[in-house]
Amino acid sequence: MKQFNALRNLLANLLALGFGHSDLQLIHLLAQVYTHHGFPNSFGRHQLCAGYEAIEAFDLPGNAERIASEAAALLTADLCPAGMMTVILDGTQAALQVHESCGHPTELDRVLGSEAAYAGMSFLTPDLLGTFRYGSESVTLTADSTRATGLGTFGWDDEGVPAHRTVLVDRGRFSGYLTSRETAAVLGGESNGTMRADGWARLPLIRMTNINLEPGTSSLNEMIATTDEACIDLWRYLCSVDWVTEINAHVRAVDEDLRQLFVNGRVARQADRSDRMWVRLLDTPA
Repeated sequence: MKQFNALRNLLANLLALGFGHSDLQLIHLLAQVYTHHGFPNSFGRHQLCAGYEAIEAFDLPGNAERIASEAAALLTADLCPAGMMTVILDGTQAALQVHESCGHPTELDRVLGSEAAYAGMSFLTPDLLGTFRYGSESVTLTADSTRATGLGTFGWDDEGVPAHRTVLVDRGRFSGYLTSRETAAVLGGESNGTMRADGWARLPLIRMTNINLEPGTSSLNEMIATTDEACIDLWRYLCSVDWVTEINAHVRAVDEDLRQLFVNGRVARQADRSDRMWVRLLDTPA
């Protein structure tokens, strides 16, 4: 009976709302997970522009047990550790950071001062265009209203400008804005189709389309392996294997002080020293 009630509550909070726009339907999927205490434990949603085939592709029955287990595990999960460390963001959090910290500052009406909402104005002033180093060469950001299933996907904006794909940050360098006909003319360019109108009683504003951090070539495991925390965990594992009493590490970097990893630093000894040349490549072009 408890399982039936949980399933009933889940289905009762599964909403599919269709809105016609440019031959697309926006399917808003909302699911709330209920715990045995009878109140929502967590809230999440997955949204995209598609038809009912999106609901079928979610395979809700096939994923229900996994999602329920993950939700229950969160109740007793350890708190995130505090301190200075390398952070690798998953897709959900990375999308939020890109939207708020990267998308809004590139709205040209915000830059020019015609919009200043709770998000503030923008630090990306026109004098920085083409010269400002926004990130490493691994970072390329795009605004793409042509991308399939995106919430910012459409045929034309509300000024009649066709959908565009615009590069905002090109290999780490700030290279473009989100523009309208009016704001693009200020910089001597053409609109890339991001003007949105809400109704006759409100001024139209530049609004983000699909803002994307373009994918690189590294896998998640490869990114984790490059962090200091992964190196430390590897040493902890090696030192915890049964029957191992001595570990020899050959040709280590001069700035890797293993003694700091142990409670008793005297257990690590330098057995040999020789002259070598260490070369570390930083920010190499793709």
